[in-house]
Amino acid sequence: MVKGAQRRALIVDPDPAFASDIAGRLKPYADVTVCSAFGRARAQLRGLEPQFLVTALALREYNGLHLVYLAGASGLPTRSIVYCDQLDVGLASEIQAAGAFFELQRRLRTALPPYTTAAELPASDRRTVTRPDRRHSPRGGRRMTDLPSGASV
Repeated sequence: MVKGAQRRALIVDPDPAFASDIAGRLKPYADVTVCSAFGRARAQLRGLEPQFLVTALALREYNGLHLVYLAGASGLPTRSIVYCDQLDVGLASEIQAAGAFFELQRRLRTALPPYTTAAELPASDRRTVTRPDRRHSPRGGRRMTDLPSGASV
């Protein structure tokens, strides 16, 4: 990509309000096109040749992975981010196997800008979705100073 050139992002979500919110967050970093239907998104994918595809997993009768596979089959240099509202380890693993990055919908607003501003993304999503995210759970364990005096370990 030419330095200084505006990146292109295609956002696909059947909920226009959510898609508009995501588009607003990405506008400072990319030229954004929003689609709410799979058919239009497929046509835009071919015409725009976006650097980023951000799609919901559930697209009514279609699946966001269909768009990921179409982008890959056409040889486009598109990096894909697929999101869903709940963690399903099987689907998340399938998304990663397709070469896309997996995100939960509730984290998407804060996760997207780093994707689009990164100089280079890794070749694949290396995160392990089967391992729980410990950033939000309390840590167990005791410190030596927490033990009653005279107790042995």
